[in-house]
Amino acid sequence: NVRTVYDVACASGIDSIMLVEEGYDVISSDAEENMVAELPKQWYQRRVRGVLFALESINSVLYFTIGMPSNFARQEDRPCADGREARVWHLYVGDVDSRLSNYKSTLLSILEGRNVRTVYDVACASGIDSIMLVEEGYDVTSTDAEENMVARAISEKERRVAGGDARFANWRVGWGDWLDLVDGAKVEHPEGGYDAIICIGNSFTALPDFEGEGKTHRRALKNYRDLLKPGGVLVIDHRNFDYLMAHKTLPPASYSSIYYNCPRVYN
Repeated sequence: NVRTVYDVACASGIDSIMLVEEGYDVISSDAEENMVAELPKQWYQRRVRGVLFALESINSVLYFTIGMPSNFARQEDRPCADGREARVWHLYVGDVDSRLSNYKSTLLSILEGRNVRTVYDVACASGIDSIMLVEEGYDVTSTDAEENMVARAISEKERRVAGGDARFANWRVGWGDWLDLVDGAKVEHPEGGYDAIICIGNSFTALPDFEGEGKTHRRALKNYRDLLKPGGVLVIDHRNFDYLMAHKTLPPASYSSIYYNCPRVYN
C-alpha cells in the first residue's frame, strides 16, 4: 500500500515520471545536477497532475566523476568538491595489500612478458596501482579526471620523496581527461610514447557514451593508441557484466579476486 516514493537516483526522471503517471506521490533527487536539469520542462508541466514532484539536488556520499570536466567549468561547483568521494573511496578499497594481491601478479606478468619500461596509468585514482608499479621499478606516469584523487596521489608522492625513497622522485602525476590526453593532460608525456597504458579497476565502464554509437569510447581509445609506442600494450579490465546480467550475482571465481575488499561491500 505504498503512497509516497523517494527516487534517490532519479537521473533525468524516467522512473519517477512513470511513478507519477501511476498516481504515486514522488520526490526525486540525483547527485548530478545536469541529470536533474535534463528533465524536460514540458514533461514536468504536462505530467505532474497535481502531485508533488520535487526536483532537488543532493550530494552523493560516493560520487565518481569521469567526464565531469565537460559538465562543470569550475571545480568548486562540482558535487563533493571538498574531496569527500576520494576519502570514501578508500573505505571501499579496504586494505591496499589485500586489493593488490588480487591482480598484481597478473598485471606484472603482462608487463614483464612485453619488456615494458614506461607505463601510463590513465585511471590512477589516489595512486594505488601506480605506487605498486613505481616500487616494482617501472617509469610511471599517472593521471585521473578527479582532482581530489590526483591530490591524494601527489601528496603520497611527496611523502615518499620526503622520506628518502628516490624511486618516487620521477613519478609524474597530474590531471587528465581520457578524451583529451595527448594535449590536455597535466603531465609531460615521454617522447615516442609509452610501452604500456593501463586503465584498470573497472574504470573504463564509468565513461558515458556522450556522443552515442560508441563514439565517445572510441575517442578515448584513440587517445590511448596515440600515446602508445608501436607494439605497445593497452590493459583494460572490467567486471563480467554478461554473467552479472544473466545470473544476478558475481561469477563464483570472482569472490577471491574482486577489487573492493572492505567489509562494507556486500554482494
